[in-house]
Amino acid sequence: MAKERCLEKSPLYSVEVIKKQMKKKRNKDHPDIEKYKSVLPVLYQILTNTSKLLKNYRGNNRIMLHPMKWFPLPVASILSSVSGLW
Repeated sequence: MAKERCLEKSPLYSVEVIKKQMKKKRNKDHPDIEKYKSVLPVLYQILTNTSKLLKNYRGNNRIMLHPMKWFPLPVASILSSVSGLW
């Protein structure tokens, strides 16, 4: 009886059936993939925007530090200007 069933089905048919079954199982195991596909581009945009902001901050810090290297101020004058703000 088992031999008859094996002889009836061609190998190509069995491979196609196995592929379909595996695809169904994969889709059943991960039903919420579609939900995450819509969220990922938004997260990517947020990450790129924050990385651009960080690059700008770093660039601004470099620009601000560059003149300080040329004209170092005494610590006392810096502290007096800061204490005047409080």
